[in-house]
Amino acid sequence: MHAPQKILEDTPLASIPEAAWRLVSEAVHSAKDPFHTPCLATIGEFGPAQRTVVLRDVNEKERMLVCHTDRRSAKVAELVSDDRSSWLFYDRERKLQLRFCGATTVHTADALADSRWAATRELGRACYTSRQGPGV
Repeated sequence: MHAPQKILEDTPLASIPEAAWRLVSEAVHSAKDPFHTPCLATIGEFGPAQRTVVLRDVNEKERMLVCHTDRRSAKVAELVSDDRSSWLFYDRERKLQLRFCGATTVHTADALADSRWAATRELGRACYTSRQGPGV
């Protein structure tokens, strides 16, 4: 875990977005980093819906955050209906909260989805192949 520190205190205002992207990028490969499991919020039938996801990839140049999900999940239907989403990253020790908002693209049956599936370990694939979808 990170020691409490003033992460952005000496960061010039114009450089804060770059620093935020760097911090979330570092969390992709560290399950112990609090930013590895952000909260993803969507807009559902009854209003905002939030859930914790695992951060799988970050592409600062494309301004893209990636998580995997079962296409049968409620969040997929919500994002297909309304592509607006918000990601919340929180680190209690660093006393730091980061929010990213924007439009979301759901990838199923395309090259990106296929490459992600091919890179997923067998144990991880088991999470997406149950007879019942998530939340059922």
